Amino acid sequence: MRTSILFFVIISFFYLAGCSINVGNQPIRPLEETVVEGEGSNKILILDISGVIGEKPKGPSFLQNTIQPSGTALIKEQLRYAEKDAAVKAIILRIDSPGGEVTETDIIYHELVEFRKRSQKPIIASIMSVGASGAYYLSMAANKVVAHPTSIVGSIGIIMIHVNAAGLLEKIGVKEDSIFSGKFKNMGSPARGFSEEERQIFQDLLDDSHQRFKEIVAKGRSLDMKQVEEFADGRIFTSKQALDYKMIDQIGYLNDAIELAKSEAKIRDAQLILLNRPGDYKASIYSQLNDSPVKVNLVNFDFGSLFKGQSPSLMYLWM
Repeated sequence: MRTSILFFVIISFFYLAGCSINVGNQPIRPLEETVVEGEGSNKILILDISGVIGEKPKGPSFLQNTIQPSGTALIKEQLRYAEKDAAVKAIILRIDSPGGEVTETDIIYHELVEFRKRSQKPIIASIMSVGASGAYYLSMAANKVVAHPTSIVGSIGIIMIHVNAAGLLEKIGVKEDSIFSGKFKNMGSPARGFSEEERQIFQDLLDDSHQRFKEIVAKGRSLDMKQVEEFADGRIFTSKQALDYKMIDQIGYLNDAIELAKSEAKIRDAQLILLNRPGDYKASIYSQLNDSPVKVNLVNFDFGSLFKGQSPSLMYLWM
């Protein structure tokens, strides 16, 4: 017990002192293709959307000396690979995510739409456990959407997470003393609540982003806005409910999405491939699914975030 505490104290000291502990940074190596199932000359790429969208790239840390790229950069890299390889006939967008940051979500959506336009290769979205908020937004870039029988789907809305810590700060004797020009410059400060005028400004921002979300859904599902309004109020749905509202095309398993991808691509057989960094072990179509869940890892935990002020963020996120 004492050894563990001492280790934690030493690591914290080095971090706060600005020291870096690693054994030599290694550059990111190119993606390699792994065949996990199937046969033939054609290929279908399984591309993962997992965890919270918009998480920052992870730099070198104690016991991990490689830099991890952001999710957006990795997706762009895989789309470029799939576009250049003529043997890749379709993409399975395998989704298991509660959504995430608004702009990052929209960038990925744009990249997926542009990929379809340029390559004319179909994308089939396969929702696993969760395809909510920003993750559902991304599925609108696909030709077809398949949801697992037990999936959570929907949460079409936007949230701005703001914590009013004024009471806590007062108890410990801390008071904000910011200097600023422009009466709204510090709105959203965690040291106080919103005025009515500030709250309305933020509400207008959220309403604009929500409207864009609904327009994306109307376009992606070929529905009119009146139909979208029936389910675009932030609720989550079961797969059956989502199918009833025409939010998805069918209920099925990953294998059903694969067969649908073959049908859309007009092929009979295909190798199912994953793209991964050298040294990663991938053995089946489910191999990469749980590689990027939302975790608290004490070795890679960002202690710096505890000491940095956080601004309110607009999120397509199911909490």
